[in-house]
Amino acid sequence: MRRRQLALVLLLAASLLGTRFSLGQNEAQSEAWRKLNALRRANGASLLAWNAQLAAAAQRHAEDMASNGFLDELGSDGSAPEQRIAAAGYPSWQEKRVWAELLYAGRGTFDDALRFFQVDEAQRTTLLDLRFREVGIGIASDGRYTYWVVTLGAQPNVLPMFINDGDAFTNQRTVSVQIAQEEAMPQGGANAIGRIIEVRLSERPDFADASWQRWEPLLPFTLSPGAGVKTIYAEVRDAAGRIATTSARIEYDPTRAVQAALLPPDPASAAITPPPLPTLDPSLLPTPTPSPQPTPLPTQPIVLPKVPRGESVTVIVRATPTPMPAGFLTEIETQPEPSAAPAQHTALPLGDVLVGYLIAQAALLMLFVRAFTRHRPL
Repeated sequence: MRRRQLALVLLLAASLLGTRFSLGQNEAQSEAWRKLNALRRANGASLLAWNAQLAAAAQRHAEDMASNGFLDELGSDGSAPEQRIAAAGYPSWQEKRVWAELLYAGRGTFDDALRFFQVDEAQRTTLLDLRFREVGIGIASDGRYTYWVVTLGAQPNVLPMFINDGDAFTNQRTVSVQIAQEEAMPQGGANAIGRIIEVRLSERPDFADASWQRWEPLLPFTLSPGAGVKTIYAEVRDAAGRIATTSARIEYDPTRAVQAALLPPDPASAAITPPPLPTLDPSLLPTPTPSPQPTPLPTQPIVLPKVPRGESVTVIVRATPTPMPAGFLTEIETQPEPSAAPAQHTALPLGDVLVGYLIAQAALLMLFVRAFTRHRPL
């Protein structure tokens, strides 16, 4: 009986620990997402919406690397990033799939990963790329290192919307609305919207009380009276008359003591300026006429990193390996110092040579005479 009770207690504890780990991981993902958006906001780039499919692909690869102790874009099963993203069900255009994957492993936090990604200009450009508007972040640990996978993407007709930079509440009725621009496929597709030129906002999904206005990076909107959760719907269209919809929610509570100020991007720190919009065709207002012509491209397109393959945007970032312990370092052998050059011999004077020669000859002559005298018969 006691053993059975002990087993139940252990199972319950294990379940609670597992739940705690899962919740902690989700909190870490949310915190990393907020920090990444703060970096983009500080540099004038649009915010990224969280996408569960991208997060599933990122988490799969993070756990794979942590379980098998490696850091590479290819999984232990040979899967490439685009395959994992497609397997997670993330949509793409018929012409291409837009994505990027950044990898980092270390003993620190996501702040360390962000600092590493910003060291190189190409990596920084990837973090602030206007083509991406969704993100998923995977986190896993092997007990020694934490593995971070940041998977960025864009899909057709999905243009995320943020109210007051994604704040959960406001105590002011006038809020700022940010709707992502279509930069991944600016010309649009057969059934996909191109670059936005007009938008209308409303708290009614039928937009009966809304009128079209020019798209801007930030649009003001006045909430209806009365506290509570407010949903703002947005309808956007391009120059060809193609339409997409999006929405976002925020809680309006006028009794909040904290001032909920609007937080537009800081122009002084903006590193990326959105390209200019195409010229608005007056004939499209108020009723657009469908046209087979694609959305005009901006006259000054933003400079983006080169795409290594025509069908996809692939960016792989590897972290600098952690320095190996001292025991693994190869000892430097001390090379012997080169020996001193042999001393130069000084030649003897000619006179000394002659004297020595005569002495040697005299000695030889004396030895000869002595030997001859000793053997002569009497």
